[in-house]
Amino acid sequence: MKSQLFILLLFFGFAPTLYSQGFSYLNVNNGLSSNQVFQVEKDSSGFIWFATYNGINRYDGSYVKDYLLSNDSLVYGNYPSYTQMAVNNWGVVSVTMQDGKVFEYNKQIDRFEQIFDIRQQLNSKHLLVYSFYYDRQGRMWIFSNKGVYIFNKATGELKELDVLKNHHPTCMVQNDNGNYFIGNKNFLFILGAKRNGDFYVQHQIAIGETIGKVQSLLWRQNKVYIGTAEKGVFVYDTKRETVYSLFPEIPYISIRSLNIVDDDRIVVGTDGSGLYIIDAETNLPLIHYDADENIGNSLTSNAIYDVLVDENNCLWVTTFSNGVNIIDPLLMQISVYQHVLNEPNSLINNQVHAVFEDSDGDLWIGTNNGLSCYQTHSKRWKHYLTGQKRKVVIISFCQDKQGNIWAGSYGMGAYRINKKNGKIDNFQKDETAPDLSINTNYVYSLYADDETVWIGGLWGGITRYNLSNKSLQLFDIESIGEIEKLDENTLL
Repeated sequence: MKSQLFILLLFFGFAPTLYSQGFSYLNVNNGLSSNQVFQVEKDSSGFIWFATYNGINRYDGSYVKDYLLSNDSLVYGNYPSYTQMAVNNWGVVSVTMQDGKVFEYNKQIDRFEQIFDIRQQLNSKHLLVYSFYYDRQGRMWIFSNKGVYIFNKATGELKELDVLKNHHPTCMVQNDNGNYFIGNKNFLFILGAKRNGDFYVQHQIAIGETIGKVQSLLWRQNKVYIGTAEKGVFVYDTKRETVYSLFPEIPYISIRSLNIVDDDRIVVGTDGSGLYIIDAETNLPLIHYDADENIGNSLTSNAIYDVLVDENNCLWVTTFSNGVNIIDPLLMQISVYQHVLNEPNSLINNQVHAVFEDSDGDLWIGTNNGLSCYQTHSKRWKHYLTGQKRKVVIISFCQDKQGNIWAGSYGMGAYRINKKNGKIDNFQKDETAPDLSINTNYVYSLYADDETVWIGGLWGGITRYNLSNKSLQLFDIESIGEIEKLDENTLL
């Protein structure tokens, strides 16, 4: 059952609200150059970097600094979505422009420097860069309309990947064993490396004819997750050598980002359907975040372009037009319930003494004016023991094996509520027949086991109520504030 923290406010004037404390936001109002944010990376110094339409931004947790890319003859003013950013093996931020120029951040002078121009190197003014990737050897793989090129900064060498010539690959990922998985319009290619440094195709796996193209790839424990432009997510199982779709759990939609949250979860960023966190073993969705203008804390856009997972498992989510959303999926939701004047669908009274969650997930709240049950599925309130001549103050709860809710009161004994039909039975101490009634009307503690409900409190002993034969057994133990199970044969 999902854990939540419930806060019950003891004052009037506010409507019941559900606050999700996991969201915060970055946009032009607090420093970003643009609300169009296409990529996010984290460098070795802990700075978060964003590729926005109007510049490269660096965020230190408090302030945003803007950087423009330039060389001796050109200053880039705009950075459309095909501008690519990545962090290399040494934790340094690199940016490629579609025209083939590659920039790298120089920490010493606090600016980006051009380190390479693939158009110039190949004498190809019509070359357009789609994406790039740093492999485990620190080489930059550049995917373009003219083919795939591998650039080694240490040696200055640039060579073409001949084995995939004319296949027009778009992106890649490398696994733990050093194999390369490269996607194009319809296929996933697995490449191996020869001793002389050349590459060869080990396998060519068909994904589908109408996927658009492969836009993102993720390796996790013998599986390659494949984000497509039109058909959602596919998975290639390298052990079973099978390909399968995650539809309908993940809709047929453009997938721009795939990332690992932790050992158990994967995050999927879609361009149009928000963000999915899925179980890494079953591939079933655990959480779906989407934009909802009726909820104050939600995604600001369903057009997700990139997701970074930081060391605290927080998600830095970039959107096409609404800045950056920062989500901590591990934070609890805080539900604030209180009484609202003239609103029956609210807590009956703000003086609260006890809260209990039953086996259906509904909440029972004991107050100075009876009790309220919040039905979590219908999000409606139901009230009991209100409007009595003598107000019923509820201070304890339990649920028996028959599903009945027991509520202990201050001075009015114990109440048994049949949840199905609403029938209420009251058990009180009867001074004229003490052996045939419960021991106290001040019921501070209730405990239910297989066949019994235990009733304890102040100014009287413990009562054991048998559910089967409805008999009572009295124990001369007074001033009971709490009853808990120690082991199979012992109560505390």
